[in-house]
Amino acid sequence: MTTKSETDKQRILHKYKEIFAKSKFDVGVINGFEATIPLKERKYISRKPYKCSVEDKIEIEKQIKELLANNLTTESYSPYGAPVTLVLKRDEEKKSRLCIDYRELNKQIIPESQPFPRIEDLTIRARNCNYFTKLDVNSAFWSIPVREKDRFKTAFVTHHGHSLAMELSTVWFKVVTSNIPTNNG
Repeated sequence: MTTKSETDKQRILHKYKEIFAKSKFDVGVINGFEATIPLKERKYISRKPYKCSVEDKIEIEKQIKELLANNLTTESYSPYGAPVTLVLKRDEEKKSRLCIDYRELNKQIIPESQPFPRIEDLTIRARNCNYFTKLDVNSAFWSIPVREKDRFKTAFVTHHGHSLAMELSTVWFKVVTSNIPTNNG
């Protein structure tokens, strides 16, 4: 038997069901904001693709097709190129995630100084609150578009090399950008 408050919660969740993602690609895009990638110097960063097994090549191509189909990446002719690799997911057996090695690009990005709030201040602000919630946005980084003129910096290369390079339309979780709105309370 459910309590009245649980029934109320279920009713509210059902009423606003369209705001919840149905799949990992169904997160939507933040309107009115674009991530930028300001660089310390104009230095094109391009690395060779990493070696990978035949099975990994098939999986990489499959995941890139998904990204293309969901408008998260596009073909690119950029002088930039970060190599991709697959990493096993922690929470899913035998599933892998496509990762792009942006370490060299990240070294060139001008970081924005945005300190985290002090925990003591947050505790004081929350002392009279009755409810605490935690929201976890599935693949939140995909909801932040990259500014059009910076997208070429996100180019990545696969085992096909630069003959089939791609660039991102949205922020990838390992690109450090100067202005991602994740901690702007």
